[in-house]
Amino acid sequence: MTGPVPPAWREYQRRNRVAILSFVVGMPAIVVIGVLARALRMPDVLGLFPIALVVWIFLWARAAFRLVRWPWPRCKAPWLSSQTVEFSRHRKCGSCGLGLYEPTEQ
Repeated sequence: MTGPVPPAWREYQRRNRVAILSFVVGMPAIVVIGVLARALRMPDVLGLFPIALVVWIFLWARAAFRLVRWPWPRCKAPWLSSQTVEFSRHRKCGSCGLGLYEPTEQ
């Protein structure tokens, strides 16, 4: 995508960034929590790590779910609801044919 993002796609772009960042930043943050807890000699370090892991998984899953349920700007069908699995650069809605980051006006 080159140029400015059409206004209808800004919420999708925000949700996409949140999902990616929560996945990429989450695991190192959990490792840092574990290292800090061990360095501070917290008594229940082994109990803290699984709790942090479950919280991270829940938050990332929520962000990913919000991303895939985002409605297309034109037809309001949920994102990825009617797409077949294919790895191509040009993603389009299965019901209205609107491509990723295309303007909604025709």
